[in-house]
Amino acid sequence: MHGNGDYEEILIVEKQALESEKVKEEIAKLKLPEGTVVCADPWIYGSDGINDDDRLYQVFLYMRDPANSSEVDSNHYAFPLPISPIIETNHFEVIRVERLPTGVDNTIKEPRPYQAKPPNEYISEHQELRTDLKPLQVIQPEGASFK
Repeated sequence: MHGNGDYEEILIVEKQALESEKVKEEIAKLKLPEGTVVCADPWIYGSDGINDDDRLYQVFLYMRDPANSSEVDSNHYAFPLPISPIIETNHFEVIRVERLPTGVDNTIKEPRPYQAKPPNEYISEHQELRTDLKPLQVIQPEGASFK
């Protein structure tokens, strides 16, 4: 049984994942656009109790929208990368980098150069809101029906 990650540990794991030469080599294979910001999302690696005495993290990698990479609140989850470093917590080293399926099925493919995709932003500055809405009025002249 392994304990949960704490804040400081998760920051160390994130830093190690982004600075690892193994990870940088895999990211280079993706030929991401110049100025791309890669974000790391560490998760405690699940275990089934069989040959898994080491405490590990799996780090999911994403990138910010290349057209808007300076926006810290950019929805990086819209741009998952198909690689995932596995980090052990004794020395906080990347022990391997796994390939992940990121398509419509569970097929794992060799890394390919990045192909532009439309962004999917949540922040209001990047939303095109409807302008054809009519007013909505909810009126309860005797008040609400619940207490």
